[in-house]
Amino acid sequence: MDKQETVNTVLKKTAEIEDTQFEHVCKLVLETVENPASSEITPEGGDGGIDILGHVGTEIYQCDFGIEVKQHSDKISAPVVRKLSGALNRYGCGFGAVMTNSSFTDPAMNEARESDGPPIELINGNEPFVFS
Repeated sequence: MDKQETVNTVLKKTAEIEDTQFEHVCKLVLETVENPASSEITPEGGDGGIDILGHVGTEIYQCDFGIEVKQHSDKISAPVVRKLSGALNRYGCGFGAVMTNSSFTDPAMNEARESDGPPIELINGNEPFVFS
């Protein structure tokens, strides 16, 4: 199986699992790729726009982060990014991301680029681990 076949298989499988299972998959990907000092899934409902809270850093640099996870067949829109931006400020996070098995609308990408709050990366399911 080549890389694209693997990506397509993973995306197909992630579309078939429940939302909470998808959050756990994203947390595992985050931990494997980024190796944060800590990460936890926020309680279901009332998370304020953040599904995964975490912390990175060592003695010299430390920062909290928040990730919103969206399992959709449609593109993720700007209001999702806007809500995350506000949540990052409320939680005191230094940066954040939206992780999805889908992709993002142009307005969502613009919202992430032009956010006045902490930086927001968009992690697109069609281009795994590539930041927009």
